[in-house]
This record gives sequence, structure tokens and C-alpha cells, in this order.
Amino acid sequence: MIRKEFLFLMLTLVSSFCFAQSLTNEGALISLQENALIYSEGSILNVGEGKIVGNGSVNFSSMSNTMNISPGFEIGQLNINSSLINTETSNITIEIAGNEGIGLVNGNDNVNVVGDLTLNGKLTVTSMNYTPTLGDEFVIMNYSGTLTGQFTSFDFDNDFAIDYSTTGVVKLLYTGTLSVADFSLGEIAIYPNPTSDSIAIKTSDKVKKVQVYNLLGVEVLEFKNQDSINLKQLPVGTYLLKIETTDGKVEVKKIIKT
Repeated sequence: MIRKEFLFLMLTLVSSFCFAQSLTNEGALISLQENALIYSEGSILNVGEGKIVGNGSVNFSSMSNTMNISPGFEIGQLNINSSLINTETSNITIEIAGNEGIGLVNGNDNVNVVGDLTLNGKLTVTSMNYTPTLGDEFVIMNYSGTLTGQFTSFDFDNDFAIDYSTTGVVKLLYTGTLSVADFSLGEIAIYPNPTSDSIAIKTSDKVKKVQVYNLLGVEVLEFKNQDSINLKQLPVGTYLLKIETTDGKVEVKKIIKT
């Protein structure tokens, strides 16, 4: 087991550190300054209370994360030069300070995976004194291999949606809210979501109208008196469905078109 104090000291004061074998981080804070490198021909397992933060690079044969990954100390990019497997107990924390781009002062955090990416667990997003505008998008993860799975939970401080539809990137989209009243429709459900074709709408009330908006707030489709709508003609992306029932109730739902 690696002592927390030793690991933090080494990775803060030197530009690189090499382990002779695989590393299991069972509670230490791996703090990577800009351009720092931790590497080994073995694998790395981040477990227990382990946390990896900073702007450097982790270069192992593979990486499994059961706990916390946080790019940058404010805004930054963390490079993982191997496959990355996130388990159901994992958490990736992303901060957003603006829409200037990856790793920039007025931009957003990013995790760059040179290999396959397996997603699970939680995504936490915090806006740092920044209010997004409708249509803003942020590339929070890159990967060069194959994407498997999705985040199973999230903690957002703004109205964001996750977009997996573009190969090689995971995006965070700010959807905002449309200027409509937002009421509960009881047992409303839309499925499947994501979809490549049709969406079924289930509600205790009759559907009067469904309007489909893109993230710029422009209406792109409209359906009347239908509880099943076809989105096949739309480009891949994230959309908002404004669903209105016959008794005047309205609710907005997000949908991802694949």
C-alpha cells in the first residue's frame, strides 16, 4: 500500500515518477502538476478513497477507476494514456468556467483517454461563476478507441444533458428551459431514450400536441393528437420535446437522437 503523504509529495515536486510494477492506489491523493507524468508498464487501480487530480498524464497499460477523477486544479486536462474502465462506484468531476474550450482558463475540464473508454458511475458538473447560454456545448471526455456504457447517475448544477452521439467525444450540452409552464403529467414517460427512430409517449392524459425543438430553441417538428412520433428525419443530437395534453398541462422532456 502507498502512503498518502509520500505519493502527494513526489508527484507535486517532480515532473515524472515511474513505478516498477502495477499500482493500487488505496486512498492516496495523486496530484499531478501541469506536464507531470506517472507511468509504469503495469496497470493502475484507483480504489478506496483514492483520488487523481491535476493536468498531467497517467501512463499505464490499463486503468480501472472505482473512486474519483478530477481534471485540473481549477480548469485543466488530464491525459490517460491507456484504456479507462469506470466502475459503478466511480465519480468523474468536471468544472466549467466558460465556453472557450478544453483546458483553457475560461473553458472546461476534460479527460483525454488514449484507448477504450468504459463509462459507469457518476458524473459531477460544477459551473464556476459561469452561466451557460442555450446551445453551449462542452467536450468533457475524448477517447481514441471504443466507448462502452454510459454514466448511470449525475449531479449537475445547471440544466445539462450528456451527448454520446459523436464518435470519439462525450459532450455536455446546456439545454436551458423553454419559456413554457412546467407541470407534472402524472405517469408520463417517453421511450426509448436515446432513440434512432420513434418515440412513444405514455401519460394518463391525452396528448394534444408535441413540439420538437433543437438546442437553439428553434422548433423543428410538430405533431398533433399523437402518442407516438417519428424523429428519423432529424440529425443526430439532443432535442427538447414540449408535450401538451388536452387539459392544458405542459411538460418539457429531453431526448437524444442517435
